[in-house]
This record gives sequence, C-alpha cells and structure tokens, in this order.
Amino acid sequence: MAVQKPTYNDNVGLPDIHYNPLQNYRNVTYNTRLTMMPPKDATESRYNRSYDYKKGIVMWETGGSGSVFLEEINFQFAGTGNGTGNYLTQLPAKISGKFVEPLGGRFIEANSLAALRLGYKNNYATYLLEVSFTGYDETDLAVTCRDWQDKEMTFRWYVTITELKMKLDFKGSTYDFEIMPSDGAALTTDFTAMEDGFKMKGGSKTVGAFCNELAKALNTRQDEQVKSGIRCIPNKYVITAHNDIKNLALEYEFFSKNNALWPFKNELQASAGISIQSFIASNVPNSKSMLEHLHRIPTKKDFNSPDSKPGTNGTPIRSLAIIAGARDIAKDKVQAFDPKVGAVAKEVHYFITTKEDGRNIISPQEYADAQDPKQRDARVQNWIKKGLLRKVYKWIYTGENSEVINCDIKIDNMWRSVRPLWISQDGKPIAATATQPTTDSRSPAKVNSKAVSCNDARAMVNVKKPDDIFYAEDMPFSDGKSIAPVPEWYPHMPQFYHMNTTVSQAGNQAALKPESAQEYSIYRQVAAGLAGQADMFSLDLEVVGDPYWLLQIPGGTSDSIAPWTDDVWEYEKEQLTEEKMAEKRKHASTATWLSYIYFEAQTPSADIDATDKMALRNSDAISGVYIVTEITNKFSKGKFTTHLKCVREALSNPWNGKSSSAATAPTSNNAAATSPATAGTASAKSNK
Repeated sequence: MAVQKPTYNDNVGLPDIHYNPLQNYRNVTYNTRLTMMPPKDATESRYNRSYDYKKGIVMWETGGSGSVFLEEINFQFAGTGNGTGNYLTQLPAKISGKFVEPLGGRFIEANSLAALRLGYKNNYATYLLEVSFTGYDETDLAVTCRDWQDKEMTFRWYVTITELKMKLDFKGSTYDFEIMPSDGAALTTDFTAMEDGFKMKGGSKTVGAFCNELAKALNTRQDEQVKSGIRCIPNKYVITAHNDIKNLALEYEFFSKNNALWPFKNELQASAGISIQSFIASNVPNSKSMLEHLHRIPTKKDFNSPDSKPGTNGTPIRSLAIIAGARDIAKDKVQAFDPKVGAVAKEVHYFITTKEDGRNIISPQEYADAQDPKQRDARVQNWIKKGLLRKVYKWIYTGENSEVINCDIKIDNMWRSVRPLWISQDGKPIAATATQPTTDSRSPAKVNSKAVSCNDARAMVNVKKPDDIFYAEDMPFSDGKSIAPVPEWYPHMPQFYHMNTTVSQAGNQAALKPESAQEYSIYRQVAAGLAGQADMFSLDLEVVGDPYWLLQIPGGTSDSIAPWTDDVWEYEKEQLTEEKMAEKRKHASTATWLSYIYFEAQTPSADIDATDKMALRNSDAISGVYIVTEITNKFSKGKFTTHLKCVREALSNPWNGKSSSAATAPTSNNAAATSPATAGTASAKSNK
C-alpha cells in the first residue's frame, strides 16, 4: 500500500509537488551493480533491451560477494541549454567514479576475458549499470525503497566505459573510471563531425525534406568510404523532425546570400569538422515559418527582430532541441564489427524538435512586460503547466530546513539594477502603475527615436527627510508614486558606454531598426550575463539525494520493463511535446529540459521582536523560480546527495506564490517580500 504523501510544502502555491520518496525511510543507503551484457543488447534500442543482469557477467556489486568494491560514483547531467558551446544539443550523462580491488589488480584483464566470453570482437563492451535504494520502514526491516506510486526504485542505464585508469600500490589496486550511456556515442567526434568533401542537395522545401536530404548525404558519404576501402561496413544515419515542424517551409533566400554554407543554389556544403548539430542549427531556423513557430516575430513584417510580441511572457520564445542516440548495427543477428576500423558500425539517430526556453536572450519588450505581475504569473503558470516546476526547497538563515545541506548564492547588484520593478509601502513588488507595464504594451523601440529630456531622465519627487537619523535597513518603502518612472525610463536604469559593439546595423542582423540598434546593444550587454556562463544571479544548492534528479522513471521490479527517459527512441516513437512530458515530470526531471525549482529563503532583519529575538523575513531578492542548469548526483560511502547549479529565472520573479490550480491556498508570506514591522519609521538607533 502506498504511503501517504506529506504536505509541508503545499502552501507555496504549486500543484503536484514532488516530494522526495526516500525521506519516507530511515537510514537510506544505495546499492549498485555493473554487469557486462551480451552483444545483442548493444544492437537494440532502449525498449527492446534485456534488463536482467543474470544474462551477463557481473563486474562489481555493492552488498554482494566479489573482489571489486565501489567507493564513489557521480552522475552529471546537463540538458539542452548547456554551457558547452553546443547550446541546442541534449548531452549524455557523464558518469565517473572510483572503485578498488584490494586483493589484486586483475580487473582490466578480467574485463577483457569477460568480453571474449560473451562474444565481443574488442573490449568496447556494453554494460548494464543499476542503482537501487534500501531503507528501514515502519516495520524496522530493511526493504527496497518504493516511490509514491508504490513502484520499486531501481534505476538502469546501458553504458560503455570511456576511460579506465589503474593505480597499483601496497593497498591493492584503485581504478578511476568514466562511463557514459551507450546512446551517447552519437555525440562523439567519430559520428558527429562532418568530413572534408561533404555536400548535399539544396533547395529542400520543408524541414522534413531537409532532414531526409541531410541523412541521404551522410549515408552516401559512408558508402563512398566503403567503395574506397576506408571501411568495410558503413555507419547509418537517421535524421527526422518532430511532426510539429517537419512540414514547415524553408526559404533559403530569406537570409544573406553570402552565407558560407550556401555557395550554390542547388548544393549545400559545410566546412570540415563542423558538427551535424551545428549544421542543422545554422539552417533549419532560417525561415519565416520556423521563426513564427519559435515565437520570434513581434510584428507581421519584422522577421529578424530579437524582440517579442507585447504581453506574451506567458508564451516563452522557443529554441531548437536536437536529441541524439546510437546503437550498434546488427548483421546476421550479430554485431557488425568492421575489422578495418576496429570498431562496430553504428546506427546514429538525430531528432529535431523545439522547446520553450527560459534562457534565451531577453529582449527589451520582455523586460517591459515583466513589470506586470500578471505577466510574471502567466509565465510561472506556463512552467507549472509544462511540468517544469515541481520541486520546492526552503532555506532559513539559521540552517533550519528539511532538505537543504548547503546553499551558495551569488548576486551581482546589476541584476537588481536592470529589473524594472517597484516596491510598495508594504514591501511587496508591484508594477510601476498598478498591474500595467509602463510601456503601455508598446515596445520601447517604437518610441526610442524621441530623446528623453536630460532633466526628466532621473527626475524623482524628494522625500521629506525626518529629523531623526535614518539607517539603511530602516528606510521607508515607496508608496509607488514618489519615485514612479517617467515614460521610457526608470530611476534604476544602469549606465552603459553606448558603443554598438554587439548589434550591427549591417550584416546578419540588418533587420534591426536603425533607431533601436543602440537600445538592443544596451540590453544585450546586460542579457549576455544572464544567458551565458557568467550569470548575474546564481544559486548552488546541495540537497539530500533525490531520485527525481536521476532523470529516469524506473521500470519497476520486472527485468523486462525498460525505464522511461526522454531519449531519441522515446521522441521518435511518441513524438514528445512539452505537454506530453508534463505528466512524466511529476516523477522525474527530463534530460531535454532540466526542471525548475522554487526556492524560498528567509533572511534576518534588524528588527527585534517582543521576545528579544531577531526577526526573519522572506526575501524577494532570493526567493523565487530558478532554472536548473546542471545536476550532479553523488554516491559516496553510503551517502547520496544531489548538487544543483541554478540561475534565476529572469522574467518570473518576484512571484507572489499564488496559483489558480494550487491544491492548497498559499500563505500570505510566500515568495514576495513582507516588510518589517518598523518599515517607514525612524530607527531606534537614532536615539542612541
């Protein structure tokens, strides 16, 4: 019988919150097993593989017999939107760790013998990696942990060893290893880098036709290598597009005719070394139909503007997502081993889709819309609807919390400077004029040609200075009128050197209006710090280990049921959309788009309550919605922890914590700041 879920986080206004099921057990530990599986499994997709370890040869097993013991293993995940330079690609998990062999140094030799025993032609074998959890329940018996749906939590990955280093000393042998999911071979340079002489037929009318022609050209190149004697067996490429975009038109003449990738009207070429993903990303978005699908057209005629339609923050801009996967080719029911290259031929799949992206370059219009609490709430409701916002973490300055182990927050003051938000006398964030954006739903670009008066640019009504001395922590909150912004400006506008270095009025961004070039230059200088490596607002969070961040839904106790994950096989079969994944994200984050978190923090104030204790208050500067950019799950010495790298979601904060679909009513103190009791009064320190 399933255990009743807790409710201690239900007051934040999020429906379907994911609670960590391991917290229902005492003294939870983990078990791992690595098993070399038969070559046949390497030729199958995830659906058809065997997950019965008894069919293979066990290499290590925690809690079992054997001479090899795992010391540590780490799972590192970064989905699309990663900081590797290939922003659009879903990366495979990076798995690394260390194991010891105290009674000898035979693992490398044993690994080779096991591969020969199972029929591999080289040592590049396929393994089944399993992770399960054991804990004490109310019966005081050690049991295999189950999730809130009463399913056994055993996680399984098919992997290959990419690095194995041995050190032999008086203690025996220690091994440092790196492994990756076997599907990840599709992203190695052996299969993703285009070769010199690549060319394909141009003039494809649709995205789907482009994918077919690209796959045909790549496969033709493989056949040429067989004919020339470079290899015996060709690799095979399968490139498809999501049903939502495969029929969208391509219009090559839309962009500059000087594009190096398009030297001839009916032939496309690429420089040697460019990745297949980069080639796709350079060509597929270049059409009006695709730009409309990506929500990148603010007006009917403005097809190359970085701006967005006014009032559409609840419908975020989309970006491409390229999902890759590979499996070994089978020939006569065995692996197609190529003796000339010393490796098995691969069938490589690329699936092209799109996803709503919270980390795109932020436009001036989106900043203007973010002044409206309704626009911010609509954006959060979209993340909830898509299943991306399921996790809640609370952190109190004193360290009193249920899941957070360590918390490291870095805030660049410029972050606050560029946010056009206002604070009421109650300390709550409001728009400059009630719930309406100051731009009256108009893009600043449309009025930018009118200069703002120098005297009016930072005009503010003087606040009467009291007789007593004011301290910063006791400064009164604004009433929303005394420092209201003048049109097209606001008092916190940052200073910039107005040199147009990032936006060119000629060249690839020629569609930008000349009168708005300066404005976009300013905003892009700011936004470059939001969407790049050096985020202005970052959060590093270490929490108790949570299977939600293993990016997989276990298949259960049956060895024949494959676990669920959003890999290329799932996309091809189910034509996944954000709406389809919403239900799955109740149970696990997804690799294509790592889930968001709602982080609520309390910080001390200068106020002292009646019991002479320092008061704590929620901080809108910290509490809010965060985008998870990288996940590291660490298993070491029986302890499981999860480390989340996050950045502030720029256009959702501050959020008032209210949701129309929430299961329980939110409290009045969530998300937005609540002013101290002495707000607006002189500090008692002034009398000292």
